[in-house]
Amino acid sequence: MADRTPHLTPQESEALRRRVAELEARVARDAEERARAEAALRESEARYRALVEHAPLAIVVNDEQTCLYANRAAAQLFGAARPEDLVGRNIFTMVAPEDRASVRARVNGLLAGQEVTTLVERRLVRLDGEQLHVEAISTGCNFGGRRCVQAIFRDITPRKRVEEALRRAHEELERRVAERTAELTAANAALRESEARYRLLADHATDVISRHGPDGRILYISPACRAVYGFEPEEMVGMDPYGQLFHPDDIAAVRTAHQAVLERPKVVTVTARHRRKGGSYVWLETTTRAIRDPRTGAVREIIAVSRDVSERRQMEESARRREAELAHVARVSTMGEMVTGLAHELKQPLTAIVGYAAACANFLQQPEDCQERLAEGMRAIAAQAERAGEIIRRLRDFVRKSEERRERVALNGLLAEAADLLRHEARQDGVRLELELAADLPPVDCDPVQIVQVAVNLLRNALEALRGMPAGRRVVTVRSWRDAESVEAAVADRGPGIPPADLSRVFDTFFTTKPDGLGVGLAISRTIIEAHRGRLWAENDPGGGATFRFTLPLAADA
Repeated sequence: MADRTPHLTPQESEALRRRVAELEARVARDAEERARAEAALRESEARYRALVEHAPLAIVVNDEQTCLYANRAAAQLFGAARPEDLVGRNIFTMVAPEDRASVRARVNGLLAGQEVTTLVERRLVRLDGEQLHVEAISTGCNFGGRRCVQAIFRDITPRKRVEEALRRAHEELERRVAERTAELTAANAALRESEARYRLLADHATDVISRHGPDGRILYISPACRAVYGFEPEEMVGMDPYGQLFHPDDIAAVRTAHQAVLERPKVVTVTARHRRKGGSYVWLETTTRAIRDPRTGAVREIIAVSRDVSERRQMEESARRREAELAHVARVSTMGEMVTGLAHELKQPLTAIVGYAAACANFLQQPEDCQERLAEGMRAIAAQAERAGEIIRRLRDFVRKSEERRERVALNGLLAEAADLLRHEARQDGVRLELELAADLPPVDCDPVQIVQVAVNLLRNALEALRGMPAGRRVVTVRSWRDAESVEAAVADRGPGIPPADLSRVFDTFFTTKPDGLGVGLAISRTIIEAHRGRLWAENDPGGGATFRFTLPLAADA
């Protein structure tokens, strides 16, 4: 029987073989392209996962009431050992009862499709029951194939505590100072909380989120840069911030913070001026954290979140001016209490001038030549006038109202000037003022008027402590000496000392043991010394009496 199986010609066989080879090559290319695309997708997912997991701000994803995801910062915020300890919890147990209704309404609205991106303040509850104040922003998102809510939290509890303390102190200060002097105008209302701007999630954030190489060069920056810098994101990628963004005066501080991020595994915050596209500058507070290779520990990149704090800087400057105003009022008040002694100090040279002038007039009426005696009298008049002028200069410098000015001065001179202002008051009280000032004391950079004010406050407290003490104990000693990196001064008395229960409170605002005292002198003194990067404290002496001591850092090249 004949074979009916069709046979291909050699030409047909060759064509079929080439067609099969082409198909196999195309399949191989498609498989390779898919592998590359999947690898790129995995790399992008890993990059953005790292951006969220290592973000300095807390991020939580939830459905109607259950936490589905939390990053490391969220675990730290809520006091959990790890993010997984938050997953599965009812989110409303982590919200203060007073805020649960508003949070539930916001969650329901976002799940229903609303797009509300307003920054709000919330009270949250840690796992240990402690309440936190946070700035929160939430938005709808897709998570695990369903509609969920994504929330970003920034802990503002320390700031709220400070603001509340400042508010109470400011209101009390207004009330009490207004009763003592008509010169102090009503202070501004308590500091209001500035509207927060943090919205951390990449493209939806109002704060600027950026990724940087270890050298600081920008690898990625969120669209919020349009509002903050005036640049498009594409324009900023690849920029060197040191050469193109930072204010020249702030580069040293930023480099120090950058180096700290590279060397230590912790969050570092720095505030600096950044240049906008038009050439103007804006103050930004930047929080940074390094992402490291888990095997080598080398820094792969740096994640930064930058916030506009220009308004806060203005508020801090306003607070500084108010502190200077209060210090001036305190100096005027102190001078009012010292007026009797100061009048006596001025009376002595003025009386001497009158006496010398009368003697000169008598010499002119005598027939013999009295030129030498007249010259001697005029020199005496000039010396006494100069003495009176120096007293007036000290008074004027002490009570004048001026902006803070730092000068390189000798601390011993300031201590001696304060002692001179109170020397007559000490004599009236039968108190011996002793100065034991170290020779060759290095200079300090300070505001001379403010440091004299501190010394006068401490000396007047010492004089008041000695009233009623036996004559042999009425001694106030002013000392100075040098430490390794600072100079130190002390004012010691031999009075009854400070009751142990009050020792930790003597620097509290409005704390006083005097019937007519404001309780602001020592508080202002500590504020002044701390503003000079020094320290002020009190201690009781074993042999009786109390000593107030303060330090000031040495001048930069001393």
